[in-house]
Amino acid sequence: MYTPNLRDVAHFDMADARAFVDFWNYVSTEDHSAYFRELNVGNPLTEKTFRELLGWKSFHFTEERKLKALTSLSAINRFRNDEIAEDDMRRAADQVFPSGGVWKFLLLHIAKPHIYPLADENVFRVCALHGRETKQPYTWKTYETYRDYFGL
Repeated sequence: MYTPNLRDVAHFDMADARAFVDFWNYVSTEDHSAYFRELNVGNPLTEKTFRELLGWKSFHFTEERKLKALTSLSAINRFRNDEIAEDDMRRAADQVFPSGGVWKFLLLHIAKPHIYPLADENVFRVCALHGRETKQPYTWKTYETYRDYFGL
């Protein structure tokens, strides 16, 4: 288990978002290796890997919701391969999840995790604490604010 050195925390500059991410970032290969394997970056996602990723994000992702999300698998793979633009992927995500920005953002993350980070209410709280506007409902603008602030 990762435990930060609390003496280092006391000297941390909260105004530097990139340093914040770097400081708290750690990867437990035991906990995350399945997730990275399922992302299968550089290859198309399969229905099986896509279902696994949805389950990783939320154990409460109902079968009905998974089936609905699966309708975006083709768009995700095309976006992943730069065959469609971000705006097209956003429209596909909006069709799958008309409300609930976090789930829309997840679809972009699954397609291109190096460009589109995971986002949830916790990261938006951090953004707000750092003076950025991230109120609910979470919109594409909220997600852009989050991505821009953390330098992605």
